[in-house]
Amino acid sequence: MGDQALPSKIHPEHFIFAGVHGGQEVMKLIGEYGQPTYQKIFISLDAEKPVIPDADTKISMAGDTATLMSDPSLDIKMYGMHQFKMKKGRLRIKLGVFSPEAAPSEMVLGHHEHLAVEFFNSLAIAYQNKTFKGKTTQYSLKIQEI
Repeated sequence: MGDQALPSKIHPEHFIFAGVHGGQEVMKLIGEYGQPTYQKIFISLDAEKPVIPDADTKISMAGDTATLMSDPSLDIKMYGMHQFKMKKGRLRIKLGVFSPEAAPSEMVLGHHEHLAVEFFNSLAIAYQNKTFKGKTTQYSLKIQEI
């Protein structure tokens, strides 16, 4: 079944991580927000995208749905969309998190930081396991409001 500790290796703030009905069930902290979020994430290459993918994107995937542990009935309308690009023999990944305008800034910035750690660790683990043929030597984090 694979390494069951992998989700916490990818990010130490993953407390629950399980497959559920074709998606993922995750409980995690998001930066400085102060309380765990519970997410049922359904990721698909064919999902409706919150924005049009960039013209140079080879693959994009999107996922949605997040609730707060304090109120599981409240969908906080947080969406993710990631774009994968090949540039001069290198993989570039544009991570996207889309939150409502009224979302607390701690949650928005916290999710950006969370994804940066998560994706960097994922690529480092893939490289160590020889499942990724490239090198993870250069990265940058840019935060952009739309």
